Amino acid sequence: MRKTPESHISTTQSVDLIASIVGDKLDIAGEEARRLAITGALPQVTRAFYSRQQVSGETIAAVNHGNNQTA
Repeated sequence: MRKTPESHISTTQSVDLIASIVGDKLDIAGEEARRLAITGALPQVTRAFYSRQQVSGETIAAVNHGNNQTA
């Protein structure tokens, strides 16, 4: 039996792929979803979206970072 080579993706490619999939589901623009993934806020935003729970102040700050918005 012939083995197929394993395909490995870089961390950057992983972040982009996850941000793309989750961003599409949550209707978040590509660069914004990527920024949330990089800063670590995307899991909390996703969890809040699907559970309809309140988003913590830390997550709101991460989401608004760079957007010149206040929570």
